[in-house]
Amino acid sequence: MARTQRRRSATPTSDAPAASGEPSRRRRDNLPRPAAELKKVTWPSWDETRPLTIVVSIVATVVGVSLGLIDLGFGWVIEKLLF
Repeated sequence: MARTQRRRSATPTSDAPAASGEPSRRRRDNLPRPAAELKKVTWPSWDETRPLTIVVSIVATVVGVSLGLIDLGFGWVIEKLLF
């Protein structure tokens, strides 16, 4: 497969001032500020949070108990086979 070359942008990417006398802008200067992003967040209400927290707790408990039982089972099988 042939590789294609990336084209270089026409604007300078260095931190040195441009030929027109204006300082060049860094790419990260165009990123949104974290505080501005947090203003856009729609936080869940307590009525939405409570049931979801209960669901996560139940699922974590079930998965933990299941993995623990599987681990005990494999441990028992290995013990019977090797010792």
